[in-house]
Amino acid sequence: KCKGKKMFALQLKLISELTSLLKTNKIDLVVMNEALVSLNYEIIKANNHIFSQEMKQNLST
Repeated sequence: KCKGKKMFALQLKLISELTSLLKTNKIDLVVMNEALVSLNYEIIKANNHIFSQEMKQNLST
């Protein structure tokens, strides 16, 4: 599990890769296990959930 500077660097790298792939700067990256419950609720309610490492692991088992 990443913490502090490593987590921030990883988030920047992911945002950079996503903006490049999707050809847009309109990216909001949220690490849901680090976010407030209220933000997680809003993400799930709006159905804006794009990727989940846990979902990927569950699908492969």
